[in-house]
Amino acid sequence: MVIKREVAYGIVQGLSDFWKCEELQDFTVTLGTTKFGCHRFLLAACSGFFRGLFRSGMKETELKCVTVEDISSETFELILETLYTGHGVLTNDNVIDIWRAAHQLQITFLIRECENFVIKTLSFENYVDYFLNSRLLNSETVSQTVWSFILKNSNDFFRTHCFNELPLSDVLNVIRSQDLVVKSEDDVINAILRWVEFTSIKDHGETNQNVQNKVEKRGETNTLKAVVDNHDDKCSDTWNNMAVSSQHEKEEELFTSNGNRRKYLFTLLSSARLCLTSQTCLEKLVRHPLLCYSTKAKDLVIEALLYLLQTENKRSGQWPSGAIHRNNSPFVNAAIVPERFGTTANIRVICFSTQTWFRLCPLENKALDLEMFAGTENNFYALGNRSTKTSVSSQLSLNSRPGLHQGTTGFGQQSSSFSFGSCNAVKITSSIKDDTQENPIVVIKYQDGSWSHLAFSLTLPSEKFSVVAANSFLYVLSKKQFWRLDPAMLTHVKMANFPDDDPISHVTNYEQSILVFSSAPKEGIDEIAIQCYDTTQYAWTRLNNLEGPADGMTSFKDDHFTYILQSSGDLWKMVKPQSDVVDFEHVGKLWSCDWPVQGAVTFMGELYIYGVKSEARKDDPHLRKCLPGVFRQIIYMESNSTELSTFLPIVLRRSDLKNCV
Repeated sequence: MVIKREVAYGIVQGLSDFWKCEELQDFTVTLGTTKFGCHRFLLAACSGFFRGLFRSGMKETELKCVTVEDISSETFELILETLYTGHGVLTNDNVIDIWRAAHQLQITFLIRECENFVIKTLSFENYVDYFLNSRLLNSETVSQTVWSFILKNSNDFFRTHCFNELPLSDVLNVIRSQDLVVKSEDDVINAILRWVEFTSIKDHGETNQNVQNKVEKRGETNTLKAVVDNHDDKCSDTWNNMAVSSQHEKEEELFTSNGNRRKYLFTLLSSARLCLTSQTCLEKLVRHPLLCYSTKAKDLVIEALLYLLQTENKRSGQWPSGAIHRNNSPFVNAAIVPERFGTTANIRVICFSTQTWFRLCPLENKALDLEMFAGTENNFYALGNRSTKTSVSSQLSLNSRPGLHQGTTGFGQQSSSFSFGSCNAVKITSSIKDDTQENPIVVIKYQDGSWSHLAFSLTLPSEKFSVVAANSFLYVLSKKQFWRLDPAMLTHVKMANFPDDDPISHVTNYEQSILVFSSAPKEGIDEIAIQCYDTTQYAWTRLNNLEGPADGMTSFKDDHFTYILQSSGDLWKMVKPQSDVVDFEHVGKLWSCDWPVQGAVTFMGELYIYGVKSEARKDDPHLRKCLPGVFRQIIYMESNSTELSTFLPIVLRRSDLKNCV
């Protein structure tokens, strides 16, 4: 039913004649010492509180009067003005009082009016008060709006008393958020320390005025106006403000007084982006007194510091969770999907945080049969065989700033094989023309938005080869030859020959070892032979066979393990149970059909699996969508082709993605 504006306006005009008019008043509302004569019909029509009161048959109904607590007479008068006249009475000074009163009196339309006013007037001067009251009044709309404001202005919020009084769950939500905007991840670490060291009012029996005075002395513009006794978390005194004479006494008081928040330090630090903080911040953090009492937290910081001290070309494979870039970072965590069309390679890119696909401009080289890709965290390499009839320098197309194009997934008609990082590796399926001819290898590097040719003078015994990146090197296997290439120094060294003649299905690395997987069926049963090369001992050893097919397998990492995923859906993790010998522990079965996979990447507790186009996988009744305790969600993606390629994790510049056309 349509409400005509003119009719509604006329009704309001008629009601306004009874505003502050004693005629026909039949009910009295008392607030403090002030009495308001009202009309029951209007109160019942607008207020759920009064409607319930009038229908209850309570004595107030018979006496035709009621006393209302917790609402000031000034606020109630403004509410009555709104009910009788429809006037807009909200201001920055009274909106919170009216908002609370509207909740108490259950005036739905006035609650919405207050929420809309709060959202429109949100600013640095009021967002803390709005945030606290939206939580108190269970206003989801305002809470979400103010929460977004907080995430965008976290550096200001971290300095407020309100942040220090947040419960653990809210602090974790702040520091885990991909939408958190910070000038530096150092600010997040400093905020965590302040929250852990903070002592709430109830810990020391301080009054609100005492706390207010301290806040003003620190120069904070935002004050806490909500009751802080709603929080269960207790915490220790702030380290820098302890009124004791010696450093030893300070430490004793810090850790012997109310220190419940201290136990959350590891949880908070493990949820932060430690690997993206500065070296200076981590060095200070590892010496902080709080970490002296938390071995797990200290180990976490040391691991992050070691990661930071690594050169970028040694950060091969899956990034740790502490190195996932936020949405405002100049970098993005992504995966590349190379497509091969003869002598041309198109590079598709998916940005995990936005779930958007892009395309790097193609790498064209008429003199090069592109075979695979390998890479480290921030750059990757195209490898192939050079034709002896054509000059590479005259045919190689290098782009100083390649453009990006949004697109969907898909692969070309040609088979291709790729390798990346420490876990994604290679099965070569390209046709072999003549293994007796020389096969000069070509390496082309992509870094910081440009391609460049690396001058290696290495000739392989076969066009068919496998490659894996480990530390700062590229390891290449061709027939039994095993080479280590140094992209920084442009040198290559021949290593110990590969001891097996079986065709290689997959190559990966685990800690200081290179693992090579080959198919070794026994009596019609699929098994995988595994050779392990120790890069510190320069020697090969044979590991125990692994059950299942070798073809169509891949590998990937998370913060704790390196995994092997077979086309049969079997997932294994690498372990060293009682010795330095690598073994495999079955984790679970993700599907029951045969589905060759091209790669897998973990991102914020989710597992992304990329494979060939397959109707069998879509119809598989045993397809797992999660693996409790391991991956909270498993996301399956398919190419538009049945040809094998790969799916490789990498960190790219956000500016490249912004320049897409």
